[in-house]
Amino acid sequence: MKQLLLFLLLLVSAASHLQSEALAAGPQQSRIIIDGSVNPEMISDYYAYSLFFRMLSNGGAQRPAVKGILGQIGMRRASLAEDGSQIERLVDAADDFVNRVHPLNLQITELLQKVASDAASTAILRALRQGKEKICTEIILSLSARLGKTDAEKVHSHVQNMKRNMKMLSE
Repeated sequence: MKQLLLFLLLLVSAASHLQSEALAAGPQQSRIIIDGSVNPEMISDYYAYSLFFRMLSNGGAQRPAVKGILGQIGMRRASLAEDGSQIERLVDAADDFVNRVHPLNLQITELLQKVASDAASTAILRALRQGKEKICTEIILSLSARLGKTDAEKVHSHVQNMKRNMKMLSE
């Protein structure tokens, strides 16, 4: 139960980081809510992996929750390993993602605070988002080298299943 509560807290914290994404995507009137339980294929890997990486980032502080997540993924070997190397590798990948997108998040926040809705600002926000998507793709592609092919596939399958519990605004 304690792990579930910690997991839910991590999930809420990670989701709050994605709010700026929705604001940067474009005008509100042209967006609809995508329900992952109905259309999981419409939720981008970028959003799903971003949420997953943010949940795991700084996982050393929440090691029991990370072990619980690894158990859910089916990486029992990793969650029971004495050295915790798979845990550390996955958390390192998550930390790498968060550290690399942080400067872009700061720029997005700064632009959004200016409440600029001109074409130039919109273009800058889109470019920053594309930069974040590129970083996310690089981290996703590095998972096989970091974790091994089997565990990387388990992570991918878990993230795809996470989409069924997500809702997001379309772009």
